[in-house]
Amino acid sequence: MTPETTGVPDQLPSAVISRRPLLLKRTSILLMVGLTVVTLGIYHSIWFLRRRAGLNQLDAPRKLQRWPFILILVFVGVQICVSLAFGPRAGAQPTSGQRAVELTFTFLRLPLALLIVVQYFFVKDIIEDHLAGTPDDAMTARFTYDAVKLSWVLTLLLNIYYLQHVINRKVVGIEEGSSNIAAQMTTVGAPRYAGFWRRFAAAMIDSLIIVACAMGAGIVIGGIAVLGLGPFDTGFVAGDYLAAIALAWLYYALTESSARQATIGKRAVGIVVSDTAGHRITFAHATGRAFAKLLNTLTFGIGWLLAAFTEQKRGLHDYLAGTVVTLRQDTPPLGRIVIALICVGTLVPIVAISAAAALPGLLQARLSGNEASAIATLRALRDAQQTYRQTCDGFASSVTELIRLSGGEFGTVAGQTISRSGYTFIIRPSGFAVRNPLPGCENPVTDYVAQALPLEPGATGSRYFVTDGRGIIFQSPDQRYSSVTPVQ
Repeated sequence: MTPETTGVPDQLPSAVISRRPLLLKRTSILLMVGLTVVTLGIYHSIWFLRRRAGLNQLDAPRKLQRWPFILILVFVGVQICVSLAFGPRAGAQPTSGQRAVELTFTFLRLPLALLIVVQYFFVKDIIEDHLAGTPDDAMTARFTYDAVKLSWVLTLLLNIYYLQHVINRKVVGIEEGSSNIAAQMTTVGAPRYAGFWRRFAAAMIDSLIIVACAMGAGIVIGGIAVLGLGPFDTGFVAGDYLAAIALAWLYYALTESSARQATIGKRAVGIVVSDTAGHRITFAHATGRAFAKLLNTLTFGIGWLLAAFTEQKRGLHDYLAGTVVTLRQDTPPLGRIVIALICVGTLVPIVAISAAAALPGLLQARLSGNEASAIATLRALRDAQQTYRQTCDGFASSVTELIRLSGGEFGTVAGQTISRSGYTFIIRPSGFAVRNPLPGCENPVTDYVAQALPLEPGATGSRYFVTDGRGIIFQSPDQRYSSVTPVQ
């Protein structure tokens, strides 16, 4: 008896079995131009990193390396940090040291520019090799020699835009028209790397927990300082920062090295941390990974963004620590709406807690700024009174008289008061009227008192200021001036 014919061959062709789903996708050229403008050219390196896995999958002996583009991104991050920290301020002339730093960066840009141009032509060669195929591969040997020669002029002038156009037309287009048998031959049990937004949602949850714990530690340390068990400034500020760093370190190191291999946020979205071989990491390994995240902050978040564009969705700290973040085998897919709700739902409390922590400092900064402005305004009124005295042999007895003759602008004038930066300023006579005043001088006096009063005591200012003909500015905690001290 002959076996029944099922219509399925006993063995698939080796070319089909070895072929994997194409990782390269179509991309709008206009979108790429927009991203290049928005990122000020950084998108070029990101383009290579996002397509590296797909390009290395093509039938070509050449393989694209990752290090040139990471080097360029790190260079950009370092340049931004140095410019912000040591660069000249707006309107200021650069010093010789600042010119030397800028010249150094200018010289370093040249080899990096040549490096990325080499990568353009390297990708061009990879695409040409893939389109040419091999003599024993009937599925890829489908073009003539002339059909697979790409223009080196367009590669040099249009670089990634021309290369993406070729990928759209000659690589992805042909694969879409070919058989989808290879797409159905997926590998069972392969690791599924966690995407950027899922990791971002986990980071939001973890940040909320750490901020809440750090706030609790700050309250405890602040209470100890208030009770007199330690100096407030040193105990609260330094202790709170150290407590926050220690909490973050222990939280990440203990949870990621535990049997669950995940923080609370990672467990919530179904992802785990392991080494590149898929094994559980140790506490020391997790500690190194936690502190490696500092470099992501120093590169203005570029280290975090690498997780969105690299083949295994790894950030800079993952490369330094030799770790990967993957989905648990039983993790269901999360929709974009769910991830967005997680991010927003955790971001709002984080912002609220941070705002609550920063509000006292902002209020104190506002009070200090208003009081400094009040002192500066009193000094201006004092100087104007001295000028008035030289003209009229006495001091002005009111705000309007002082402004009329001096022409100064001290703030918003309403009747006999001046308002500026949360303070009200008044001038009243303190002495005798000058006999036989000079022409043009109205009611000059031998002495005066100028006061600066907060519009809302405790909200716009906490100190009261006063000066007189002696020219010394005094401060007092109350309007009765029961206790006055000179302003330094």
